[in-house]
Amino acid sequence: MPAVLLSPVFNAWQGFSAGGLPLSGGFLSTYLAGTLTPAATYTTNAGNVANATTIQLDAAGRPPQEIWLVYGQAYKFILTDALGTNPLTFDNISGVASSTADLQFDATEVYPGGTVGKAIQDRGLCPLDEPFNAVGDGVADDTAAINACLLAGLNVYFGGTDVSYKISGVLYGRSGHKFTGSATITQTASETQMFDVQGKSNISFDGRLRMVGQGVYTASDSSKNVAIYGTGGESNITATHCIFENFGYTPFRMLGADKCKFNFNDVIGPTGLTPVTDGKNYGALFDTGCTNYECIGNDITQTAQGVRIEQAIRGQCNLNNIHGITGQHGLYIGSGVITLDVLGNTIDTVSLIGIKVQAAAGAADCNGIVVSGNSINGAGDQGILFCNGVGSTAQAEKVRNSIASNNVICNSGANALNLQNCVGVEALGNVIDTATQSGITWSACDDCVIQDGIVKNTVLSGMRDATVSTNMILRGVKIRNCATGVTAGDKYGLLLQDCTGYTVDNLHISDANAKMEFGIRVTGGTPTNMILVNNTVTDATNYGAALLTGTMKSYRNNTFAGTNGPLASEPVPPTLAPAATTMVVPMGWDTYYLSASGTAITSIPAGGLSGRTVRFIAVGVSTLTDGGNLRLNGSLTTKANDTISLTSDGSVVYEVARSVN
Repeated sequence: MPAVLLSPVFNAWQGFSAGGLPLSGGFLSTYLAGTLTPAATYTTNAGNVANATTIQLDAAGRPPQEIWLVYGQAYKFILTDALGTNPLTFDNISGVASSTADLQFDATEVYPGGTVGKAIQDRGLCPLDEPFNAVGDGVADDTAAINACLLAGLNVYFGGTDVSYKISGVLYGRSGHKFTGSATITQTASETQMFDVQGKSNISFDGRLRMVGQGVYTASDSSKNVAIYGTGGESNITATHCIFENFGYTPFRMLGADKCKFNFNDVIGPTGLTPVTDGKNYGALFDTGCTNYECIGNDITQTAQGVRIEQAIRGQCNLNNIHGITGQHGLYIGSGVITLDVLGNTIDTVSLIGIKVQAAAGAADCNGIVVSGNSINGAGDQGILFCNGVGSTAQAEKVRNSIASNNVICNSGANALNLQNCVGVEALGNVIDTATQSGITWSACDDCVIQDGIVKNTVLSGMRDATVSTNMILRGVKIRNCATGVTAGDKYGLLLQDCTGYTVDNLHISDANAKMEFGIRVTGGTPTNMILVNNTVTDATNYGAALLTGTMKSYRNNTFAGTNGPLASEPVPPTLAPAATTMVVPMGWDTYYLSASGTAITSIPAGGLSGRTVRFIAVGVSTLTDGGNLRLNGSLTTKANDTISLTSDGSVVYEVARSVN
């Protein structure tokens, strides 16, 4: 029995036709190298059972047995289809070690690509090796040689930085491929993908492999000017630590793929993209139907958009460095995206929007997007925009149940943070410095929260609404030195043009530049269901606030200061009109009008009054009777303009003071 070594080709291998179908019933014939003399191979490492010299592939296009080669003997393989046509020849193939005990190589030997002292099965097949015989000089066309290598094995090493391949067609990935090395591969064919991984799984690209595209921008979502190209059904396609340059569409395009990752790569877009108004050039693209995807730690520059994600579910887009974007946005998150984390990215100098989340009209909602801890500087338009594609008017498709929190947004060309057509969105703890328009603006929103954080140095009002929004909570934001452009009608700390269902609580508004006219300006809406409490305004050049007349749901503990006084106009306290002996005092105000009543008031429930002092201003004759749970300094029958102040310990209501006017 001869000594045998494992064949480096056609083990754990599957053949495919040019049309991508399994090479069912194909033939693999074995000969002595350089001849047509049949040569036996063996099915086991014992060398005791021979394969036929013409092996027929099974229905899946695989050899039915392992292939072991006689030690020291070189072979020729000829692969054909089931009709014996379309032959592919692989010559001068020798066996390789199957275990560490079989390793036989000279530690001083330099293999292709500069890999010293490394056995071929350890680094994988290399296109430069025989029988593939790629040239790797950047001049010769190595397409066929590389594809032959990819067909022969799953572990492919392309060589070191001294190797440069030129290709003029598609390289076909197979499920299980592992690509390593730091060589350069340059695509010279127009509108042709470099690696086609359509429908494949478990393929990895690693090791500083450098891929260079043709650089032709086609402004088409069907473009194939792509490095790694998938169009549906892929899974576990991973590109890490690679370099991508000059791809006219995108380096990494996945569609309907699961568990695909684009992590820690360098992307340099093509030149000549100024301007790119439609923006169809991306650092990475996760398209319709992708699930459980990652885009982490990449450095992306000179593309029309940094990363684009559409109609994808459960993703991570974190810790990317995106800069020098020519045309559109740093990150674009389109319709139908559900459950996506956008965390810790640095976005610097983009033509339009730093991070855009868009539920396009007629498409689908965005839901569960978390945009947190990002740094955005120098966006030509908005810093962060949550929107529907048609703008600020109300639309059916919304951004829902999403968060923009703890982001730092500086030097925005328009609004720093803009919420349009949002439901249940929270903007929390964001720091905004210098915006050509407002720091935070919103329109056509419902049930959203803007809380904490700092807004400073805006040209227009620090915070403002644009169109009707409802049930908004504005709480705890510090607004500093805004309205620096002194634009008529828009030079306020907070501008509300429609205040329906608003809660404005604990804002701190000031201006050291003496340009802010009013700290809070309310010009429209329904104040009867508005809450305005615990706010502080200083340094207004006119009045501290200008509010709508009429009553509010709650108005108390506000401190307003301006050159001309605290308030230009203010709300009117609500009127209590008791029709029974028990008068219920609602929470929300510290002052109420008390209308005339023909029924003496003998009881006031203490709930909600504990720790509060509430003032009543009489507008007619009413009687409050000492006794029961009312502890008064004698009963009081009022006339117009009399007052009485009451407090409570939670059970008994006590008189604090009265004035008879």
